[in-house]
Amino acid sequence: MKRNLSILLVVMMVLGLALGCAQTATGSEQTTESTGSETAVSVEGEAAEPANDVLNLTLNTVGNSMDPHNSGLLIDLQVEYQMYEGLLNCDEDAKISGRLAESYTVSEDGTTYSFKLRQDVFFHNGEKMTADDVVWSYNRAMGCAQMATYVAAIDHVEKIDEDTVNIVLKYPYAPFVYYCSMIKILSQKAVEEAGDLYGTIACPAGTGPYMMEEYDPNTKIVLKAFDNYYRGVPQIKTINYYVITDASIALIAFENGDLDLASIPTANWTEIEESGLYTTDVIASTSTIYLALNVGQDGPLGNKLVRQAIQYAIDKESLILIALDGMGVSAEHMNTVGRFDGAVETDWNYEYNPEKAKELLTQAGYPDGVYIGSIESAKYKVVAEALQAQLAQVGITCDLEIGETSTLVVDWRAGNYDMICNIYPVVFTYDFYRKYNDYTIETVFMKYDHNTETDEVYIKEMFDEAAAELDDSKRAALYKELEEYLMDAAAWVPLYNAELPYAWNSDLNAYAYVQYYEVFDWSWK
Repeated sequence: MKRNLSILLVVMMVLGLALGCAQTATGSEQTTESTGSETAVSVEGEAAEPANDVLNLTLNTVGNSMDPHNSGLLIDLQVEYQMYEGLLNCDEDAKISGRLAESYTVSEDGTTYSFKLRQDVFFHNGEKMTADDVVWSYNRAMGCAQMATYVAAIDHVEKIDEDTVNIVLKYPYAPFVYYCSMIKILSQKAVEEAGDLYGTIACPAGTGPYMMEEYDPNTKIVLKAFDNYYRGVPQIKTINYYVITDASIALIAFENGDLDLASIPTANWTEIEESGLYTTDVIASTSTIYLALNVGQDGPLGNKLVRQAIQYAIDKESLILIALDGMGVSAEHMNTVGRFDGAVETDWNYEYNPEKAKELLTQAGYPDGVYIGSIESAKYKVVAEALQAQLAQVGITCDLEIGETSTLVVDWRAGNYDMICNIYPVVFTYDFYRKYNDYTIETVFMKYDHNTETDEVYIKEMFDEAAAELDDSKRAALYKELEEYLMDAAAWVPLYNAELPYAWNSDLNAYAYVQYYEVFDWSWK
């Protein structure tokens, strides 16, 4: 009891710093030593015994919901990935494998997917997963705005027998197989018992290797291993997620041993890597940091020439030096070329050219410069500040608004913003980009339908036509045409792809990741 209380007190002190007003680290008076998955904290001469089945991780922002059909924040999805599963699984290299479905077949016309269900799957409430749960889960997802991109092609879902579920599409839709991993199967009984509280409380509705024990999105989330998991019992029994929004505070917690794995700030990477105290790795991100320009306003950003001027005014290499200490690559496209289905190179490119930017501003009717509103951001304050300075050099002035993602995103989805500096976490296929561009999707950021210069109907029709094309080369050609149109519209400014530096306890078998990871695959040595 003393040991657990001691650990909790240390972590709460870290959380207090992270959630308070202090913006810089002020040091720590605790004496700690790393002993595996937890920290042994000296209290009145007592030495704590190591526990090799607990993992302490951090979340770098406040979450929004643990309902996988209504979650849009990456931070929520990373936790949910441990608890919920789809019929198929798609890894970060877009490789597909069976998960709750042991196999599937596709009809000759590409519209009917028949899934053979595993018969050894149980929900966290102890109930066996049934075909009825699968049908109910898909029908529920089809009614959730956050799932719109994934379920848009589905006509209906039907139970064939206890082992088989058919998903019938309205039309051939090549990306559907990738999206099956994002549509999670839930226990109808557990969700209905939770009622309106589902997503805000611990609920035994998943099938994954971990189930939720505690849920406070502002401070801490605790997951426990599910002993009846069909792929075997996880070696790590408890995952503690601590919400630490300040990267410098999270680094202190990691170095003190209160966290077992951390994404390392680039300014500290050399020191951490060369210390020899940790396992380290760097992985190239496919997620793109971007600046979104609201085409739907009546002001300057509604003018394509102004948006194109902004594209030319940004020095991406300087941004990488400022924000990442050089650990990144300039992004020419929102979707990483060659990594996912449909992400192809084009001849269109905005190279840094401040004189070209000024020329376009003059053509747009702003020879003396222009004010374009506010850049809004949560996690990318430094980037937003650098963008503000770079734009000012060509006569484009703007303000900054820094807040919490969970608060800002409400206005972003309503189209109430001037500019957004945020991250685009692409999911497996170029078609995911429609979630950011298709005006018929309720939660879409870019409201092209309010802008007469941009044909929002064409954008949607191109996404639809490409997705319905089952020939890979023809589909790639359609995506290229669409990408060139969107590049010309200049509403999205792809800035850079980070190189992600990770470090973790040398006794932990883990791996660096781009977006999603499975603690089920991790273990203590």
